[in-house]
Amino acid sequence: MSDKFKFGQYKICVEKSLNKSHSHSSHLNNLRDASISEDHYHKLRAAFLNGFNWDSNSTITIGFMGDGTNVPRKTYDEIINDTSSTANDVHRIDPLQKKVDTMSVIEGIKEIVRERIQPIVNLKFVFLDDYTNANIRISFNIDDGAWSLIGKQSLDAENNGKATMNLGWFDVATTLHEFGHMLGLIHEHQNSRENPISWNKNAVYAWAKSTQNWDQETTIQNILQYYPINQINGSNFDPLSIMLYFFPASLTTNNKGTKQNLRFSGYDVKYIAEKYPGGQLSPEDFYLQVYNQTLQESINESNKYLAYSTTLSNIYTFLIIIIFTSIIALYFYFKKEDSTIEELQ
Repeated sequence: MSDKFKFGQYKICVEKSLNKSHSHSSHLNNLRDASISEDHYHKLRAAFLNGFNWDSNSTITIGFMGDGTNVPRKTYDEIINDTSSTANDVHRIDPLQKKVDTMSVIEGIKEIVRERIQPIVNLKFVFLDDYTNANIRISFNIDDGAWSLIGKQSLDAENNGKATMNLGWFDVATTLHEFGHMLGLIHEHQNSRENPISWNKNAVYAWAKSTQNWDQETTIQNILQYYPINQINGSNFDPLSIMLYFFPASLTTNNKGTKQNLRFSGYDVKYIAEKYPGGQLSPEDFYLQVYNQTLQESINESNKYLAYSTTLSNIYTFLIIIIFTSIIALYFYFKKEDSTIEELQ
């Protein structure tokens, strides 16, 4: 298996954004033509994108385009023993992974939806034997990575009969991530609210090309491009979100990368429950029952980690400024000394 789909830190999905399809691009172009200013356009665009949230109490049907026996899997023990990963911490792995290890891919996906998605939303999920009539159609193409359309984009007529989600590998974390997209969540590293990531663009382009085989445009769309504030309904940047992938420190200018997260954070659950209120369990009860941790404790961890990351970033920036200033000062000092010596001679 190539690096493109290697488990561990190189595993990353492509977010299928709404405006990549022809009809959505045309609609967005019409919005731009109708807008009276750039700010007005962004407001119209935000309303358009937010329109892809599922309606409250919707019944969402799910079908499978294959049995998933061909996709690579990674077990709980393999994740724990993966020294190349930043996630080999029992506390950070969803405990459902152990149970799913004993199941087929199809039954594993059903279990993840039943145990992790269904309890916190006012939506109903029904699995169909015939995928052609399903709202969500999951394929298992190992050459197509992992991705999902966003929210109700799967209902668009142009997607009829096509996959709306692909799982090119299978584990609990990847499934939670892709169903997060299905519910309308974006990639966390593209969250523009208090995002501490300072990308080294050239390093990112090279990394994405070697590990994902992405061109520059795809890299910009899936890593570097931030969503405008008015297109984000969720929290500030959450360093523990299931929607955040691992990126090594070498891809940043402040030498601060991101963690690989393998379970819902408190902010994830809180936001999903607010987006689709009235689930079987409150966010607080769900988090305590599932992860044996209070929702607030998890949120506090995210806040603490973000504050720590921001502090390190500020210190790194400060040191760079000090070093640069010192070099300039030394340059002019020695230049002055040379001039003095020449005058004495």
